[in-house]
Amino acid sequence: MERFEVISVLLHMHFEQEAQMDKDRAKGSAKHIGGKMKEGLGKATGDKKTEGEGKADQAKGKAQNTYGSAKDKLRDK
Repeated sequence: MERFEVISVLLHMHFEQEAQMDKDRAKGSAKHIGGKMKEGLGKATGDKKTEGEGKADQAKGKAQNTYGSAKDKLRDK
């Protein structure tokens, strides 16, 4: 397992412990942060594929976080 994946998993575990935060928000945040790290790794190594995958992971994480936020707002009404 690569370093950025380990950090992503640890962040994911932390965010899952947040009781008031929707699970999709937590998972989305972890995925977004992991994508940032992956993109940075790709830039640092000159690996365009890894950089692109990181950007895609960020977009997926942002979408999942937005979905979770919407669920939170509906639940809080």
